[in-house]
Amino acid sequence: MRKIFFSKKRSNRVILILGAAVLIFISVIFIVVKFNEKYASKNIIINVAKRAIAEAGALLANFIKEKEKNTVSFGFNEHAYKNIEKIDEFMAHLESLSFNGKKIKIIKINNPDICMAALSFQYEDFLNENIRLLRNKYSLDKLVADISSDLEKFIILREWVRRRITEGKPKNVDYNFNALNILERAERGEHFFCSETATVFIQCVISLGYTGRYIGVFKGHILAEVWSNDFNKWVIMDVGDNLHYERFGVPLGALELHRTLEIGNFSDIDVVYGIDMKHLSREESNFYISYYHEFFTRMRNDWFSNKYPHWHPKGNSIMNSLEWQDQYTSNNILVAKEINNSEGFNFCLNVVSIMCDKNNSSQKEIHLNFNTFTPGFSHFLLSIDDGAKLKNDSKNLTWKLHQGINMIQVSAVNVLGVSGPLSEVELVIE
Repeated sequence: MRKIFFSKKRSNRVILILGAAVLIFISVIFIVVKFNEKYASKNIIINVAKRAIAEAGALLANFIKEKEKNTVSFGFNEHAYKNIEKIDEFMAHLESLSFNGKKIKIIKINNPDICMAALSFQYEDFLNENIRLLRNKYSLDKLVADISSDLEKFIILREWVRRRITEGKPKNVDYNFNALNILERAERGEHFFCSETATVFIQCVISLGYTGRYIGVFKGHILAEVWSNDFNKWVIMDVGDNLHYERFGVPLGALELHRTLEIGNFSDIDVVYGIDMKHLSREESNFYISYYHEFFTRMRNDWFSNKYPHWHPKGNSIMNSLEWQDQYTSNNILVAKEINNSEGFNFCLNVVSIMCDKNNSSQKEIHLNFNTFTPGFSHFLLSIDDGAKLKNDSKNLTWKLHQGINMIQVSAVNVLGVSGPLSEVELVIE
């Protein structure tokens, strides 16, 4: 009897502690909402409920073993990246070498570093069966077959998606976004929100070998942002409104638009509408640029490969997003994680870092190591001294130097044959 009494007493104490913890948690959320919630839903109770469910789902997910389908390769060698000479030392090391007593002088170098934050993003498999079906069913590769520019391809795809989907309230939405299902329902006359329009576009982009991500602005709109290999940056594609942003012909991303907006000098930004590339009026442009005061990005686009219930932290925007935070923004309750590091938010893709193993280099040859973070990585394309581009499966190369100009160019290629930005080093031995 004594043991039973103590057991009941202990259970009651645990319940009281848990109850107090829940009350404290809810109270803290209400305080945060009161002082920081400005641009999300005005219904605080709904916002708190969403956040509470998402936080509870995150705790529950810790006890559930996930079965994720992830066969995506990246070509990334973290061990090599940590132990081989980094990019900021590369130029100094090259110029410290000599060739038969003659100094090496660098003429040109384009050798970007890898932004490590990309590792936290879950990428769709380019070879996923539904991705293949999407591309083939709608002949998306033929749609852009004669187009070489990334930007033009994105604009054509944006126009194609926008014409097929009518904006309006959908009957029901699977948050494991499925472009095949949404497009079929749109053909039957169903309407969809901007979130579905944006994600259909992202999955179409993926089917052609590019990477897109989900961007949400707290003014109530969802957009796509795509990685452009031509410009080596993230570029906003507003599929719902069929437009993008340019400064002197260069397309802009969400973070660039945000910083320009907050500084207050954006008269040189053009808002470009439709496939005819119409420039909107200054008044209209200012309205669209104002979207980017506060925004976030979801950290996955693998909706075909991995499906989660909506309460799961990877199945909702609250737990699966990064909210941009700086001196101009407030902390929104509808996103749990914040970031103020531009490289962490605008992580780079598909670039190649050319690194030098100085311990194995000599006067006549340099031992190089290539590294890349390329979703669906297949191989490198390599050219020496302006020669033919050759497939290179190895991440290592012995670069044999000679008198005069020496040049090496390398790019990463993914499994759908799309090449990333070119990295190059050109030097002269006189």
